[in-house]
Amino acid sequence: MKRLRWAAASTLTLAGSLVACSSAPRVDSSGRVPNFVSSRFSARDLSVYTVNSDAWLAKLRLLESAREGASLAYYSLEADESTAVLLDELIKKTRQNPRFEVKILVDYWQSQAQLPLLKFLAAQPGFEVRRHGAPDPSFVEGLRSFGVDPTEFLVSLMKSDKEGLLASIRNSKLISMAGAIRESVAARTRGRGGESDPGRSLSFVSPILASQSRDPNVAAVLKGLRAFLHWNHFKLTLADRRCFVMGGRNLSDQYHLEPKDPRVKERPYVFLDTDVGACESSAGAQTASFAGLWNSPRNVKVNESLFEKTPAPALGASEFSALASRGRAAMPSRFSAAPLALAGSATAVVADNQPPVSEKSANILREYVSRIRALKKGESLVLVNAYFYLDDQWPLYVDQGRLGARSLSNLHDAVVEAARNGVDVSVYTNSDATTDLAIVNYQAFRGYRELVEAGVKLFELAPDQGSLHSKAAVFGDREMAVGSFNLDPRSHLYDTNNVLFFEGARSAELTAGYLAQVRAFRWNAVDEGRLKVIDDTLRVPDAGKQKLFRAINAIREVL
Repeated sequence: MKRLRWAAASTLTLAGSLVACSSAPRVDSSGRVPNFVSSRFSARDLSVYTVNSDAWLAKLRLLESAREGASLAYYSLEADESTAVLLDELIKKTRQNPRFEVKILVDYWQSQAQLPLLKFLAAQPGFEVRRHGAPDPSFVEGLRSFGVDPTEFLVSLMKSDKEGLLASIRNSKLISMAGAIRESVAARTRGRGGESDPGRSLSFVSPILASQSRDPNVAAVLKGLRAFLHWNHFKLTLADRRCFVMGGRNLSDQYHLEPKDPRVKERPYVFLDTDVGACESSAGAQTASFAGLWNSPRNVKVNESLFEKTPAPALGASEFSALASRGRAAMPSRFSAAPLALAGSATAVVADNQPPVSEKSANILREYVSRIRALKKGESLVLVNAYFYLDDQWPLYVDQGRLGARSLSNLHDAVVEAARNGVDVSVYTNSDATTDLAIVNYQAFRGYRELVEAGVKLFELAPDQGSLHSKAAVFGDREMAVGSFNLDPRSHLYDTNNVLFFEGARSAELTAGYLAQVRAFRWNAVDEGRLKVIDDTLRVPDAGKQKLFRAINAIREVL
């Protein structure tokens, strides 16, 4: 399902990108000022969690120790056993202490399937639940003006229901507009004396749609779609505004159970991930980062802008209690091993990339690039990332009506230059056999040969271990990053993420321990033999991949 959503969102992003070049200065509909990199702070009790069950237990211990309240921001929050235990702990806190406040923020798009649980939580005393990124009213009205059923369209979009999407636009003006575009594309392609190429010819769509954008409804739909595709991708549990666990894990069994656990047998795999926990001396960086997202006018309460065909009832109290009871009986009560901990305090920076996207708000990329460029010959850089897709050709955003700076391309250049200058660069990522988003891998493959020839050591996760979901990095032997930011264009353009960068005088033991755990998995090196396989795949994809490749080419051509 996640793969379908990424593909659908990426394809629809094309339209949202087209009118941006002629738009007014970039300010999102909320008018909020993006939350820039927070000032450095001292973190204590810092630990890194690579074992799924340990990361879950760290969250539970954190919530058990909370006295004033808790704030949670997650892309995905599911109604399953491990999640129910954490939420049940918060319900007990509010019953014991009426002043205990719980704030839960989830992504609007991703939470559509979890409305029964969210409605149940919103009804609990002391709880406030919000969804981030509801569709703008002008977007909805724009759809309606074209004869599109907004409810059918939006619900089908969020559920990746192709049949529902087609039904929602079947009798709309969008059909005739699409026909005109198709005819114009075919005519222009024939005029060049060549055969029609669906991927290449889509590069003509931009001027055609731009000519239509004088209609305010067209602009409202395209701008609204672009905003709707900007998701909350935070992963943060914050207790008493000071202590936190953050990283790559969502609240779901798929992230907190171990590989081959029978309780996730309906899933194709569990995710292998990295989280970090620590405390600030006083409320500061994490509180500000969460508040920036929590206070966004793009948020709505659970019972607002639902777009449900048939309103889903709230999850029953007995059903929730049963989930929590089974979870408490099954989940561990002690850590599997001593966590990777940093002796003493760490110097830390919280970076996020909240909208609107601009050069100034590219906080996470800026932190990555500055740390990579500071590395010297003989030092090392290790990137552990689920979706490693760096490119030197992406005009990533529009700022003040002009193409913005090459932020993600700058990261690509920094990695390549580091390897060529004698830095030992290693990248651990998924293969197309272990990823849940093959569309990212196939596009990323196009840059693998350049990276390897520059001296970058690429490793792909071997099958039958799970799917890598970490978003972590080690710079030298003392600095580390852990967060929710994938090294791909979508994370920069359309996901709101958070990352903790940290270092300490005695952090070498922690980073070495982390890398030892990463390397303990089975990896396949991307050598010349693997590169030839990739080259053949890209040159002559099999029938099952041809449709996917056409979609990838179309996305790249128009962007």
